[in-house]
Amino acid sequence: MRISFGKLALAALALCISDLCISAPAHAQWDNIDPNPGTKQIVHDGGAIYALKDNGNIWGFISGQWQQLDNGSGTRQIAASGGRVYAMKNDGRVYRLSFGQGSAIGSKGSRQMAAAGKDLYTLENNDDIF
Repeated sequence: MRISFGKLALAALALCISDLCISAPAHAQWDNIDPNPGTKQIVHDGGAIYALKDNGNIWGFISGQWQQLDNGSGTRQIAASGGRVYAMKNDGRVYRLSFGQGSAIGSKGSRQMAAAGKDLYTLENNDDIF
């Protein structure tokens, strides 16, 4: 797409998946930071990128390197914000991950979660939101 404002011309590249679009200047280069298959979900917290793999492993791309944060199985969703990473297991239990350790912060029954700042919100199976 090319947008002109008098003598000023801008070119932009946009990548859209569903309603989510990421744009970059036309001369920007996309870097492949994970050529390995099997990524189920990615999230970003402002300082690092986190990837949930199909086998349930969670990896963080921190300071230009991938580090494994969780080698557990049964993880169905991840969320991250404010330097905190959360993993929701298949039974709906939520864990906060830190230095390769996970501590449960909720009981079974969550079906979705979202992180914002230092807060985590969960949608429970009974439709309650915490």
